[in-house]
Amino acid sequence: MTLTLTGDTIAITLPAHSEDHKFKVASKRRLDGNWKEVEVWDSVDEQLYRCQALVFDEPSQYGINGGRVSKLSIHKMLGGRKSKEILWYERGFSNAQDEVAFLVAAFIVNHYDQR
Repeated sequence: MTLTLTGDTIAITLPAHSEDHKFKVASKRRLDGNWKEVEVWDSVDEQLYRCQALVFDEPSQYGINGGRVSKLSIHKMLGGRKSKEILWYERGFSNAQDEVAFLVAAFIVNHYDQR
């Protein structure tokens, strides 16, 4: 797998048996406290993901890969207000539905850890 970063966009190339994905931040907003919401667009699959992350100013042992994101939920948007949770992280991953969920998580973690 290779990652190519350009600003808020990351292109992820997987092995030959997998599809490529290109993620871009579509929108973001601050929620209560340190919670942030980010919508991520995958232009290859033409799919929108809504992510909510608990992001701290400094890296933590409880963060994903020791980073700033300590909690993360990712929802695959199904049209309108409908969505399906495909990943949850709170001191460990649970409810991961497919490899794309981990790719979106990697994109979000990189987005906040680079700041």
